Amino acid sequence: MKNLVIFSCNASPGFFKNLIDFHIACHPIRILADFSRYKELKKKLIIPSQILDKKLQKKLNEVAYNDFGVSINENAFHIQKDGAEIPFLNVLAYSLAIASSGMAKRVFLLGFDGYKKKDLRQKEMQKMFELFKKVSKLEIYTLSKTSYDFPMFLDSKN
Repeated sequence: MKNLVIFSCNASPGFFKNLIDFHIACHPIRILADFSRYKELKKKLIIPSQILDKKLQKKLNEVAYNDFGVSINENAFHIQKDGAEIPFLNVLAYSLAIASSGMAKRVFLLGFDGYKKKDLRQKEMQKMFELFKKVSKLEIYTLSKTSYDFPMFLDSKN
């Protein structure tokens, strides 16, 4: 596959760390909790710096990062070149917006198991995917078992 870019959502525990191009995070508490790992990993970070408090914004000088803005609207998904409006502050929604903004054609998910059918988080994710599909032609495949309605890449004819 040409032009393969590998994102890791948040600071992954080290799986495939040599293959990862960018770490993506969007929740201020997660960014703060994982900050020392970002410094350790020495990979570029993609974050929405405008939602961080001044103290954390100052710490950003210690790591390489790209700023991709974010705002929240529970009933919308809008993607622009330098930011996105997403239904809720979720790293997968934010990552899909980044990939779509960067003109990716396909995304392969690994490790997004999903939740049980009646779990509120599952319903939120399903809503997010529905809103996303309305504004993006990005093809989403999974590389591992998931409760989300995406084809397994290895089973598809791609």
